[in-house]
Amino acid sequence: MKYLISIGNRKLSKETAIFNLTSATNCPMKDRCTFGINKKCYALKAERMYPACLPYRERQAEFWLNNNLEKKIEYFQNFFKHHPSLKYLRVNESGDMTTVADLIQLDELAKALKVSHNIKAYTYTNNIELLLAYEPKYINVNLSVDEGNQITYDNNMGVFKGYNRFKAVPKKSMTKYKVTCLGSDCMSKCQKCLYKKGLVIHVGIH
Repeated sequence: MKYLISIGNRKLSKETAIFNLTSATNCPMKDRCTFGINKKCYALKAERMYPACLPYRERQAEFWLNNNLEKKIEYFQNFFKHHPSLKYLRVNESGDMTTVADLIQLDELAKALKVSHNIKAYTYTNNIELLLAYEPKYINVNLSVDEGNQITYDNNMGVFKGYNRFKAVPKKSMTKYKVTCLGSDCMSKCQKCLYKKGLVIHVGIH
């Protein structure tokens, strides 16, 4: 699992494990997201700059696709067993969920990790239609709502009530908003993404 899960980065604290269901290159929402290939997807930048990044994320995607839920839970629990200082699991620094089954399995994985290692899991999705079919109870899902799925959001605001929603804005306008993504110190100085509070979180376009 050391080849499938990373720990922290320039943005995320060292108490955070990171796993991606897909790469940005093969993101299931790349043709619907306003920022998909490439208008400008921040997650795609690393895959183009660093030769090892895309193959690594594709290995993560292959693991997720080709193992059942029991095997996934076993692998993740083993990883956290060997990294007792970790407190959080971020799913999807790149890519997105593809099916409702992904969402359900992530919720079950989050439940298992909460019970076994007191891990708090969170993720992001542009594929907000999945939440119309299943409401997660253990993994906190943050919505990435843009022009590509604004209509779905507007037509189902009752269903999405309470979910945090990320809104991309030009960096130069960030000072106008009270609730913003710091872009650093995630899970140390800022934990907005961990809890379902109905926030509209403004993030500067990378």
